[in-house]
Amino acid sequence: MSFPPDWTGINSDGFVGAQFPNEETFVMLALVSKGADPISGANVASKKLKIDLVKEAQLGTINGLPAAKNRTQFTGENGELQKLELTWIAYGGLIYQIMGAAAPERFDALEEIMRKSANSFRALSADEISQIQVIKLQIVAARQGESIAELAERVKTPWSAEAISVVNHKSATAPLEVGELLKVGIHKIYVGRPRPDSKSPAD
Repeated sequence: MSFPPDWTGINSDGFVGAQFPNEETFVMLALVSKGADPISGANVASKKLKIDLVKEAQLGTINGLPAAKNRTQFTGENGELQKLELTWIAYGGLIYQIMGAAAPERFDALEEIMRKSANSFRALSADEISQIQVIKLQIVAARQGESIAELAERVKTPWSAEAISVVNHKSATAPLEVGELLKVGIHKIYVGRPRPDSKSPAD
């Protein structure tokens, strides 16, 4: 998914997104529930906002993925009214919510930009997935007299010797015993789900 390029990026606990400079205008992506029916995302939002977003939700697809959309208005804790466009997309057994939010007087001017972000959500291609690397915890055995720094170089961990010593409660400079087991992070290729066939975005 892509966000408006000139907006300020946001990476917070529970969501990622972008904010229009100097305004309370956002596009935010969050994981909201498990399942294959995007309406379950509308149910979650309905309970949170105390508004029925299910009854008039519009069903469709976005890049071949089941999707639902709805609009509403919401008064925040600061008393300011916000107009929202909510999109829920089912992918990989999970439901993602994309929320575009702006003051009512600004919403129409920014609607196309926010909708473009929502419609950019898609499954990664096999080639894109193959380029993703993750760090997984692995147990490795030391060689006799090897230092933590030497072990780190041998197993090609991205962790520093200091990080390994902290995780394993070991001195960073003390020699290791043969067969001594240490926890380290190792780069692994991400294994994802196959990409569904792509279709045109829903209106």
